[in-house]
Amino acid sequence: MEVSAKSELLSATMNLSTFISVMCEGSWTLSLEYDDQSDDWAKLDVTSGTGSKNGIMLTLSRNSAEARRTVTVVLSSAGLTDRCMVTQRAAGEESEDEG
Repeated sequence: MEVSAKSELLSATMNLSTFISVMCEGSWTLSLEYDDQSDDWAKLDVTSGTGSKNGIMLTLSRNSAEARRTVTVVLSSAGLTDRCMVTQRAAGEESEDEG
């Protein structure tokens, strides 16, 4: 069982997305854990399924803060969990190629 992100460091640009992949046998759920008090800046377009799935979209709203922020995608299945962290750059922080 594994959850992974195509890009784990994203720019502060508005409504930027990356793709999440789930490798799992059986049913699973995805949830988000935030590194700060705000919990409305990241959204998953799929939060449950059965079997492996690619192309789950994680969309991040613009980061206007002067600090990076991190969201953790949590995969749960049959009492087990796996995590994948995605960090968004701070406003004004230069972006490198994020592939």
